[in-house]
Amino acid sequence: MKKSLLAALALAASATLANAGSIDLIDPATNIDSGWTAQWATVYDSIVSINVDSVKANAVFIEKQIDFVYPVNNNGFYDPVQITFTQRNANATPYVALADEILINDTGAPWGGFVMTVLAGNNAAFDPAQSAAFSVNPFATASFNASNTVLTLTDGMIGTAIGSNLFRPGVITGELWISAAGPFTLKEQPLPIPLPLAAWTGLSGLLGMGLFGAAKSLRKA
Repeated sequence: MKKSLLAALALAASATLANAGSIDLIDPATNIDSGWTAQWATVYDSIVSINVDSVKANAVFIEKQIDFVYPVNNNGFYDPVQITFTQRNANATPYVALADEILINDTGAPWGGFVMTVLAGNNAAFDPAQSAAFSVNPFATASFNASNTVLTLTDGMIGTAIGSNLFRPGVITGELWISAAGPFTLKEQPLPIPLPLAAWTGLSGLLGMGLFGAAKSLRKA
């Protein structure tokens, strides 16, 4: 069941959230172990929190908060936050599903988009079909790349004022499903306004290669 904004914020402040660099993904109600551990660099300890919502036969459902506090770097980009998921046993669930996220813009400038990337070689990828209901408001356009390893959100903005600086993907409806047969890293990165020239240059290269022609739409408002 999706949470209201107040409930989501209360969850974010809960003492049960882990922000010590790693958490074993175990259902807090049933004690069922998903077989997964989530880890992040200690530099992110004060800005990353993960809570396990539930563990089912085929997936672990997690709730995650990231407070993006650093301004754009010298290249005009926001540095990404990376969380690595590793299997602790052979019975790990085949899916990790992001049920609710609270992404906070404390960078001092508005965001014009957001990118989520699965880094795993051939171990993992997003599942667009199961993620079809994943809400990405206020972004109107969301698309996966041809290999389902990059989800790009555009045509919207996350502001800097209290209230407008919250991006809450999945809180309204749906989950973002990741199919994983081995360890993977989830990289999350806001896009600045305006997009740096280097980004447009890279995008033009991808268009020339035809990669974006094969992109799959997740949701358009």
